[in-house]
Amino acid sequence: MTETSSPQPAKPPTAKPPTAKAKGESGVQYSERYDAALLFAADQHRYQERKGGKGIPYIYHLLAVSALVWEDGGDEDQAIAALLHDVLEDTPTQPDELRERFGLRATSFVELCTDANPAEGEAKQPWRPRKEAHFEHLIHTADSAGLRVTCADKVHNIEAQIADARAAGTTTLEQAKFWDHFKGGFAGTLWYYRNVCEAIGDSLGDSQLFARLKVRVGELAQLWKPEGEQQIELQQQFLAALTEHNPIQVNQEQFDGEYYQLDADELLRRLICAGVIDSAQGAEPAKSQAEKVAATEAVLEVFTTKVYGGWTTDAGIAAKQAICDLALSQS
Repeated sequence: MTETSSPQPAKPPTAKPPTAKAKGESGVQYSERYDAALLFAADQHRYQERKGGKGIPYIYHLLAVSALVWEDGGDEDQAIAALLHDVLEDTPTQPDELRERFGLRATSFVELCTDANPAEGEAKQPWRPRKEAHFEHLIHTADSAGLRVTCADKVHNIEAQIADARAAGTTTLEQAKFWDHFKGGFAGTLWYYRNVCEAIGDSLGDSQLFARLKVRVGELAQLWKPEGEQQIELQQQFLAALTEHNPIQVNQEQFDGEYYQLDADELLRRLICAGVIDSAQGAEPAKSQAEKVAATEAVLEVFTTKVYGGWTTDAGIAAKQAICDLALSQS
């Protein structure tokens, strides 16, 4: 009997390795310019990290902002500008180099995001005047498409700030210490985001990203308010001193928009953080009167420099004295 072999199963067809879609097959494309921008941003910001002391590489923020731009329907120039939006402000790169590498339009969007690019050897303007000039730049931009990049940057920043502020604690003192790390403090930060929203206005149409920014600004406003009747009363007294002496020129629209109210709020927070005014928490050892005087003067020096660029006029000096007297009267 002859042994026959069992029939062998047919071999499956050899699978071909997957290949990328040919250029033009997909409706979504980005060019080598985007690749180059990503590499350029990674190189320029290589040794920088995000604020907050968590050791997060700065490139994380740039990638997030670019992703938000794509998600909101942005084009490649906008997405490239998102990767590069801090390169003029935080690195030695100059606009001419960006124009040569990435084109006029993407560079103009980066410039729109930049509130300070002083020449070598020049110092930045004080914080508030610099931000005010930036608002004007946003309002009068020739190409409103760049505002999508600005909006994405602010969304990512404010969401990180809100999350970190909530993690810092809920007491007045804990919040005061957290916001003291920011140049504008809590009130200045809120003032800044509100003005960014005002500057963008209707320029982005029905952008979901802009709607998201406005929601986050509302959340920020609710994060921290003065606690207790004594603190609210003192805030109002600071407000009266600021408005009476009027150390800077403020138009009626700014005045009506709580311009000074935010400053009074910020003074209170900074003085609480410095231990001049009790936060009702009892977490810090009490200062002597001499220490409180020194701490109050130091707070006022920082505040007036950052917010107003200094109070050197007679009105400004009188305002500082009135605020100092009010603060010390609470100790």
